[in-house]
Amino acid sequence: MQKMNIKTIYQPSNIQLESIKEYLNTEQITGNSPSVISSFERNELIVLFRENELVGFSAYQFDYPVSKINVLEIVEKYRNKGFGKKLANTTLKEIQKKKGEVVELFCSPKNSESFWKVIGFKNLPETRINSGQIVMYITLIETLLPNQTDNNEETIELWDVEPHQTNRNEPKWSWKINSSELNKPIIQPTDCEWQICWKKGEKEMKKGKVKCFSSNQISFGNYIILRDLKSIKH
Repeated sequence: MQKMNIKTIYQPSNIQLESIKEYLNTEQITGNSPSVISSFERNELIVLFRENELVGFSAYQFDYPVSKINVLEIVEKYRNKGFGKKLANTTLKEIQKKKGEVVELFCSPKNSESFWKVIGFKNLPETRINSGQIVMYITLIETLLPNQTDNNEETIELWDVEPHQTNRNEPKWSWKINSSELNKPIIQPTDCEWQICWKKGEKEMKKGKVKCFSSNQISFGNYIILRDLKSIKH
């Protein structure tokens, strides 16, 4: 089989943008056009071409700490050849170069969920914000993972319910920590109404809704991003 010479272009031309618009129009998915055009204007549009023929493209939106992939599309004749995975990983690397920490996306169509899981994305737990939608995320930095804890340890505990419901529920996630220095950040999808608790042994240092836990450490949209506990009043 002849090897395909596929070129990755990080700053596509206006002519190449027109090729994408034409493709979107032909495939009747012009609803993606605004995201593609916005990404092009921000230099956040990555395209694959085989000579002058469009192979695929991704439109992303960098934001710190949470970025988004808004569109990733491979032309039908080039699907199932590894180009989708190549383009997804290339896009993640570009976001990582810009110091992005988390990338999220909506699965559209919904059957793309399995593809993104292969790339390493995970499903966000269902919250008030994403109810009924398939939202997925991936972390691009090393984080502190939830683990088994006991009552003698210092921990962060997070429930997937509001405070008035926690009496009959154990924490969904727990992290063993050292509050004097978190060697890795905690990054966890959450709802701002869920309960979180910082404990030292049996003593509760601070407990309440995520949105009230810390004004400068928590709540970037769908996530809790906790880097240290020094500024938290208790």
